[in-house]
Amino acid sequence: MAETQVPISALPPEILSQIFIDCLDPHKPAAMVSTSAPLLLTQICSPWRTIAHTTPFLWTRTHLFLAYFRPGSMDTATSENEAEIQAQEDEARLPHIKSWFSRTGPDLPLHLSISDELIFANFDSCITDYVLTLLPRIETLDLQLCRRTLPRFTEFVPNAYARLRALRIAGDGFEPSEWSFLPFDAPLFEQFSARILYCALLSLPLAWARLTRLAVSFFPNLSDRPLTTTLLEVLNQTPLLKSLRMMLSGDRIHGRHALDTYTDPVVLPDLRVLQLRYDAGSTVYRLFPLLKTPALEEVEMDAYDLQRFMFSRPKGVRKGVRKVEVATPEYRSNWVVQCLPLLSGLKHLVLHNPRRATMTGTFALNVAGHFYSVVEALAPLETGSYEYEGVEGKRVPPCPDLERLELRDDYSRGNCEEHFRQVVDLLRRSIHPDQRGDTSNDVGPGSSGISLKSLSIPKEWLSGSGRALESDFEEVTRGVQVELWSRWDDEGEGWLTRGYWRDEWYDA
Repeated sequence: MAETQVPISALPPEILSQIFIDCLDPHKPAAMVSTSAPLLLTQICSPWRTIAHTTPFLWTRTHLFLAYFRPGSMDTATSENEAEIQAQEDEARLPHIKSWFSRTGPDLPLHLSISDELIFANFDSCITDYVLTLLPRIETLDLQLCRRTLPRFTEFVPNAYARLRALRIAGDGFEPSEWSFLPFDAPLFEQFSARILYCALLSLPLAWARLTRLAVSFFPNLSDRPLTTTLLEVLNQTPLLKSLRMMLSGDRIHGRHALDTYTDPVVLPDLRVLQLRYDAGSTVYRLFPLLKTPALEEVEMDAYDLQRFMFSRPKGVRKGVRKVEVATPEYRSNWVVQCLPLLSGLKHLVLHNPRRATMTGTFALNVAGHFYSVVEALAPLETGSYEYEGVEGKRVPPCPDLERLELRDDYSRGNCEEHFRQVVDLLRRSIHPDQRGDTSNDVGPGSSGISLKSLSIPKEWLSGSGRALESDFEEVTRGVQVELWSRWDDEGEGWLTRGYWRDEWYDA
């Protein structure tokens, strides 16, 4: 029987509505631009426009960029008329913004991301005034705002944060005293993230016992960075914590350590994500024996301490870890290699060359050898000196369930072709059953015993390689989802898409 093909125009509106929802980017809220959903869907035809406008969920996750100016509008601006032009531009945008949110209906919770531009931001904007009226409906709020705009969100509005569950602040104008109402006026609040924090951790006005996520990526003042003892005190107050991301003090202490007096373990039964950053040579590892994390799934820390941390976990906990991220320049390669056999359940590995490493030159010295050592450990050659399982001579890879590999390079310094060649070699051994050159389209465990399904590599690596190597890459990535990564992946998409929250460390 021949298959029946139904034109998309014949699908019921409720099916099309669900398809439209699936068009949204699950990782970030929708920008108010006509080149992506949901606005793009309204430009296809009149029926689609009607369906999109009557699908409230399409419009509830929104990224709003303040201080946007139409091309040419600021060409004649002077110090005398700049404020007037700003007000005119905001007045022109406001009807479109109101129309957007009118499609969300009266009851659905909103997820709002707001950013401004430090030079032209109009803190007294009519757009900001309108956004403040939406606060009682907001469930998650991302604020990347300058010092002039951020205080507007602490103005007293009855029940303004009654629905708020998550707050993420990326600007440098956060003053804890201005948010002291959170424990009382936001009864559902449970997730706090800050890109930059100009205060001590324990001075935050948070209902610690309710927190499920706590993240602080950078303390500009060294005296504010929490010691391991401070972190332990916080963890004792957050029994419901599911995700912890924290920059710590170097805490270089020789001899007797403050943690030596602690004997009672801190049990975090729901903690699934643990991400720590600290100065090299710190004594953070002394904290590890005190942490009980039976549900741990994701870990990020320096490789040497990652090794120590994994050795401090029971075998069942190690097997449950699904994702590991490590900064590549800060290890001798054997540290990561020795960790891999402890992570038999690993599905997602991220090797990152951060900007701070390139600024000190550490990455450029010997990264090719380090990177290749890890790749070789993931997908060993048949001639490699690795242990066998002992059953019919079958080799057991350290991470047989590995599905996704991410390679991030903030600033490539040559060696792009060498890195890219190693990736091709890994894929050839991971995907094709015969590493001697079988180019079939069958995707399954290769000679290495693993089968990658997803790969992310820096854009620069692909552009810096030869055409022959690119052809090899296309051949070995059949059936593999490939992403090209860039640190500034939203540059060039227009001003209205700037200012998205980036859940990453602040590399000053």
